[in-house]
Amino acid sequence: MQYALEHPEILEEIPPGAEVVFIPEDKPELAKINLKSAKAKEAKGEKVVYLKVKVTPETRTVLVPQVEVTSV
Repeated sequence: MQYALEHPEILEEIPPGAEVVFIPEDKPELAKINLKSAKAKEAKGEKVVYLKVKVTPETRTVLVPQVEVTSV
């Protein structure tokens, strides 16, 4: 959801009434369960949109002040 809020253009690729299925690359068991569910919906004639999710680590520098009492 956060990604969709930051990149609303992705929502234009999802047709109205379609079931959105997330396929997480880093969680193969969940991906397998989600795919099975999606294929069952497609077999019933329902619209399904697959969103492959890849998590990319991001490094951020955080500056934390350290305070020391001194006489100088």
